[in-house]
Amino acid sequence: MSAIEGVNDLPFGAEFPPATYAHWLSLVEGVLKGEGFDERLVWHSYDDIAIRPLYTRERDGGVAARIGAWPGTRNADAPPWHIAQSVSLAGPHEANNAILDDLNGGATAVMLKIAETPDAPGMGVWTVDDLDAALDGVHLDMIPVHLDAGRRGAQIAALLVELYDARNTPPPGRRGSFGLDPLGVLARTGSVAGTAQSWGDLLAQIARAGPVAGSALQTIAADGRPFHEAGAPAGVKPGRRDPSIADALASAGSFCLLESPAGAHYVR
Repeated sequence: MSAIEGVNDLPFGAEFPPATYAHWLSLVEGVLKGEGFDERLVWHSYDDIAIRPLYTRERDGGVAARIGAWPGTRNADAPPWHIAQSVSLAGPHEANNAILDDLNGGATAVMLKIAETPDAPGMGVWTVDDLDAALDGVHLDMIPVHLDAGRRGAQIAALLVELYDARNTPPPGRRGSFGLDPLGVLARTGSVAGTAQSWGDLLAQIARAGPVAGSALQTIAADGRPFHEAGAPAGVKPGRRDPSIADALASAGSFCLLESPAGAHYVR
């Protein structure tokens, strides 16, 4: 029983006829006054997918039933979606206040944008103490942590592992991603330290190590943002590929080729 006596028994909406797509469409057609429904209310993405103004269980229930099943984007055993606000405030203590506010406001994960140089935008994390201060009060065995550190990705990943160890966070509680993206760094800056083989060895070493083995931590990220920010369009038109999506997929494929011989297996 709720705090208001009998509130669960109130038949809200029971006195109104059930809403149907046909009734909604008749009302819309009256507003359009003869103008074409598709021309006015259906828009097309760059890759020519028609986006209707309204989807209902009555007409599109089959689509809803397929969500989470192959060939959908997620399967039934996939972990739940998380809500995370990227935090890039320079000071770790200032960033910590923002992180705790986000978590108290409904966020379910943490995304840290780390400065690549002292003068660059992002959070100033140079030691494990800086990272500890930024994540003070965050239960690392409950809250996934995602890193976005650019060319400092491997260094910051090592600091996060050190912090997990210092807080005795067991492997099953270590969730999130290191966000290592050497190909994205190369696309964005024109250079990256190391060779393809050295990065493949590093990614495999990280993925085989205790911090990842037995945990839900992902090692790398195939990010399309560097390509989009360089001018690649957000979508495609018929007959023309989307460079940003294609390059992100190519990056993911390249990472898999680098990792597979050594046994690494986590890609975001």
